[in-house]
Amino acid sequence: MLENPTASISEHLVPKGLATVLPNTPVLSSESTSWSNILVEQYQHPIGARSNELPPLSNHWLTFFLGQPRRLMQKRSGQTHEAVMQAGEHTLIPAGESSYWRCNGGIDILHIHLEPAFITMLAETSSINSKKVELVNCFSGCDPHIQHIAQSLFVELKSPGLMGRMYVENLTHLLAIHLIRHYCAFNVKPQLATTGLPPKKLRQVLEYIHTYLDHELTLTQLASVVQMSPAYFSTRFKASTGLAPHQYVIEKRIERAKQLLIKGDCSIGDVALQVGFCDQSHLTRHMRRLMGVTPKALFKIHN
Repeated sequence: MLENPTASISEHLVPKGLATVLPNTPVLSSESTSWSNILVEQYQHPIGARSNELPPLSNHWLTFFLGQPRRLMQKRSGQTHEAVMQAGEHTLIPAGESSYWRCNGGIDILHIHLEPAFITMLAETSSINSKKVELVNCFSGCDPHIQHIAQSLFVELKSPGLMGRMYVENLTHLLAIHLIRHYCAFNVKPQLATTGLPPKKLRQVLEYIHTYLDHELTLTQLASVVQMSPAYFSTRFKASTGLAPHQYVIEKRIERAKQLLIKGDCSIGDVALQVGFCDQSHLTRHMRRLMGVTPKALFKIHN
């Protein structure tokens, strides 16, 4: 039953029109990863005043500032906005809007792109009239939820595979739902689950996780086991287990890795692969975090 839907991002997320007007290429990009429905890129624009006329983009574009404060000016729809952007602040440009920008340069910034079709799909699975989901422009915003999600995506971008694809999927859904709830022209509220999964469905998904623990599990795959949308499933799974799906999977991988290391038949690198981590360093990081001991130390104690 294991499937691998949408192994790469949609081509519509690659900002071809944006790339032609930016002064340089991204330092980091998720374009070559298997992240779905989102594109995350870090840019470090050089010092010096920069002006850019940006064409309408096919995707929603969120920028998140990382570095030193910089004065930013934006013109759109006949209005001018200007502010000194601090680290942790963001801007949001909805799909289809053109804009003019000017900055004094030296910017360290994260670009996050979301496809409108994904936002629409998420709204429909949350019992929202997708015609009312119209994101609005936001200039110089400071939002703790966006800060947490953007910083988490940035950490994962710098260390691919650290928390896993399911973790990125969860962040993507959380970001999209937050934008629908708080950055929409109309007052819409997605329906969020408050109860756990029925016992039968919980058993089904736990058995699935146990069977395919050594595979690259995704939120979409787990949700399909119980025929739910990923966002709805994630909320109900956490209500049942007390853990987000990616947290539960990592804990089970560490438990299985511990058993294999105590048995002592395989190298630490082989154990990491057998339990679903992409390499030994990721196993080490998570085992130290959850158990307070490294795989190497655990192996020596029991062998």
